[in-house]
Amino acid sequence: MEQQFSEAITENSPKYITEYSPEYVAEVKSHRTKNSMSFGENELAHLDYDLKEKDRDKIYRENNKLSGKEKHTILNTGEVDNPMYRLKYYIAQKIKNLSEYDRVKSDDYGKIGEFLRYALESHDIRWAVAVMLNRIRKDKSLEPLDEQKITIHDLADLFIDIDLIPNGFIKKMAEVHKNKFDKKAEIMEVKFLEIKNDFKIQAFRMIDEGKLPMSKSLVEKRINEYNVIVHDPINKDSFGVGDALSKTISVRIDLTDDELRHTLFHEYVHAIAGLTIVRKVKKSISFIEYEREGLSTAGFLEYEGKVTDFKRRKYLWLTEAVTEIITLELLREDDGNHYMFERAEVLILINAGVPKKMFIDAYFENYSLKNGTPKFDALFAKIKEVMGEEFIEKKGQGIFLMVI
Repeated sequence: MEQQFSEAITENSPKYITEYSPEYVAEVKSHRTKNSMSFGENELAHLDYDLKEKDRDKIYRENNKLSGKEKHTILNTGEVDNPMYRLKYYIAQKIKNLSEYDRVKSDDYGKIGEFLRYALESHDIRWAVAVMLNRIRKDKSLEPLDEQKITIHDLADLFIDIDLIPNGFIKKMAEVHKNKFDKKAEIMEVKFLEIKNDFKIQAFRMIDEGKLPMSKSLVEKRINEYNVIVHDPINKDSFGVGDALSKTISVRIDLTDDELRHTLFHEYVHAIAGLTIVRKVKKSISFIEYEREGLSTAGFLEYEGKVTDFKRRKYLWLTEAVTEIITLELLREDDGNHYMFERAEVLILINAGVPKKMFIDAYFENYSLKNGTPKFDALFAKIKEVMGEEFIEKKGQGIFLMVI
């Protein structure tokens, strides 16, 4: 029978809870992300936030360069608050920030590349681009462009002077993008289910082989709790992002099949990792937090021996390294391009005498109300024994962290 801790919670005395407790189940339910898989309002809301916080003053400065009627029209009709104007400005800034190679010789165009490519699939947009660019070319006595030969570079060139681009044109680009996005999202939902089932098969295989120290029922429970949604690279670069409290994994919509499988396997390993869950109180506000996820712990970044007010997870590099090591075993792959530096550090520790099994056991250990986390504690004690305390504490600040 496990010991039950007191209900009294203070800032210095959190309450440890399990994932089966009613309060944790209720907290997860309240945090669940809506299973939204479209471009449209959610993505534009993020762009809105970015521009309000970072670039709004730039918009006003650019508008202030205008004179007379143009300036009056833009500032007094709320043009700067129009979501299509914000999107237009966002695209222009991303294009301006590209290197000469990306802008002229490459078809990549970073975060907005797919947005531009989708747009050019529309006859109406190609026609409009040709009309607007040919007006400029006519003033410069240049040969007109053929609508059928409009390229991504031509479309990008249009954003050099955004005040020449009507908001209606941007709205059409957004509509084309959303339609394409929604169709791809429907296809990806089928792939999500296939990959989820494959992950379970591979995880059960490793359990049978004695390589995964957890029950099949717990794997099933945790994986089934997660929603998988897609995000648009126009607003988020990362291949995949998981959130344990909302039980949501978000992956980029433009991933190849191999990239998608690898990314989801990696995020699903995070999903089945061991947890230490606590309810805390700060300034009279009660909230639930993961004190530990896998091998990473909650804490504040330290700099030159002093604790800063920048909150981040300690030992995140170690969790990502072990997550990727397990991912590669599940995929039956020998090596990969993700978290190479972090995995190399773990290999140093293994070669120095820290058994690989200790990493795996600690990674999947769930906090016990009776015993705490003895395997997690033993791992860190062993690392300090063979490498010294400075090694793990210095690395604990995330020096080697690379995002998948």
